[in-house]
Amino acid sequence: LKAGEWKSVNDSYAAYIHMRKAHPAFRMTTADQIFKNVTRDDNQSKDDIVIVNIDGKSVGDYWEKIMVVMNSNPTEKTITVPEDYVKVADGVKVADGVTKVENNATAAPQAVSIWAVVNEDAANKTHTQL
Repeated sequence: LKAGEWKSVNDSYAAYIHMRKAHPAFRMTTADQIFKNVTRDDNQSKDDIVIVNIDGKSVGDYWEKIMVVMNSNPTEKTITVPEDYVKVADGVKVADGVTKVENNATAAPQAVSIWAVVNEDAANKTHTQL
């Protein structure tokens, strides 16, 4: 299944696992950290779209702000993305390091899309250490 028509899915799972390992914002270990740093965007969230904002800076992440969009629709949906955010994941397309996915305001259908405010200086230091 790692080859052929499932290769892109397998590669994206590997990239999401790498993303989780690389970003403390996705590895908070206490309920207190989660309650303080993860909030639901009630202005844009609906029955078919859930948006969660994560304060990555407060847990030492170079992705200082993160917006995770879970779109359950069978089609792309346009959302409001703040100007300083860049898209880092869109369904099976996942950025490698500080490389960005094509930046637009559409969330992939029946998938997770992620935007972040990236502190480039901290990102470069982190990648140099790896």
